[in-house]
Amino acid sequence: MLKTRIFRYNKKLFKNPIFYLKIYWIVLILYGEYFIFFRTLYNSQWPQLSGDIQKNDFAINHIAIIADPQLVDRNSYKHTGFRLFLEKMFTDNYVMKSFFNLKKIKKPDHYMFLGDLTDGGRELEDDEWETDLKRFHRIFHLNQYEKKRSKILYAGGNHDYGSGNTIDVASYKRFVNRISDVNYSVEVGNYVLVVIDTIGYESNNIDISSKTKSFIESVRKEYPEKSVLLFTHVPLWRPSGTYCGKLRQGRKKSINDGVGYQYSNLVGKNASEYILQTIKPEVVFSGDDHDNCEIAHLVNNKAIKEYTVGAFGWASGVPYPSVGLLSLFSSKNGNQNYSKFQPILLPNQLHTYLFYISSFVFTFILLLLSSVYEVVESRKYSGNNVLPHKISGITVQYYG
Repeated sequence: MLKTRIFRYNKKLFKNPIFYLKIYWIVLILYGEYFIFFRTLYNSQWPQLSGDIQKNDFAINHIAIIADPQLVDRNSYKHTGFRLFLEKMFTDNYVMKSFFNLKKIKKPDHYMFLGDLTDGGRELEDDEWETDLKRFHRIFHLNQYEKKRSKILYAGGNHDYGSGNTIDVASYKRFVNRISDVNYSVEVGNYVLVVIDTIGYESNNIDISSKTKSFIESVRKEYPEKSVLLFTHVPLWRPSGTYCGKLRQGRKKSINDGVGYQYSNLVGKNASEYILQTIKPEVVFSGDDHDNCEIAHLVNNKAIKEYTVGAFGWASGVPYPSVGLLSLFSSKNGNQNYSKFQPILLPNQLHTYLFYISSFVFTFILLLLSSVYEVVESRKYSGNNVLPHKISGITVQYYG
């Protein structure tokens, strides 16, 4: 009985596959283009206090940390024309879906962008840069209500205006004038969020490096007792081979020092030690590396954790882009404050597209089999069940 039902179902499938394929592709597209993003962020929770600590004793602020959106442009792969159009379309679409679900589902109080907003910002002329800036704001769109309830904070990155001694001064000024200062502080609850321009601090351009140094020295004078969270685009120095933790995706399980055209993997050792000893942050957050990393710096016998947040953009060299969820618990009675951080891995877009391709192949094969089935059926007995057949010049008819 079961075999008969399966046979009948398969017969229907081969006879009329279009209906079933329509349903299949509608479900597949909805899942791959929307539900997988919704599910990932819906199942991700803001970090919470553990143990017997009562949440009612705290004012809670949630901050989404976005590192290296690095929107693709003509400098990314040196492509132009239709190929560049496709690269922008697919990568922008991924980032837009991730951000849309992030803001609608998690509803952050604030957003922190850790630099590298576009891939070739430092290389672009003003007109092209302005076009990309509009594109950035279109992708990371907040409506009027969301803008009122959420602060958007930025750090500068090496793809925005260069690095160290190769900083492009015009790009640096453009970033500061059109997007954000690169050295500043913001109070959130009982915490102070401190953003510093570490790539400018190591520049031989005195006008740029002196601003960062002066700001670093002013932080503890202005906030002598406050809990400080430090945000920098480039990770701080650590000994070579320092293990990055279990969320590391790439083959290299550490961030090692290295310098190249317009980039430096780590802030210099002396500069890192000076920053940590002067600002005395509770936690450090960085980007640039595109992969997740969690380490601890030992400063005056105190461990200071640093979280490097993986890239938010799809074309970042790692299978799973990331976003960081930071919860700040500010005590209402002035006692102990708490900060909790959790990196979240976003969907693997390449897996989705590969599944689309395999589904396309499946669809093609099914339609081909359906066509074969129709041909076979059409050659069966006609309505009167007569099938003529010739044997040695004699016509023989078989009657059913």
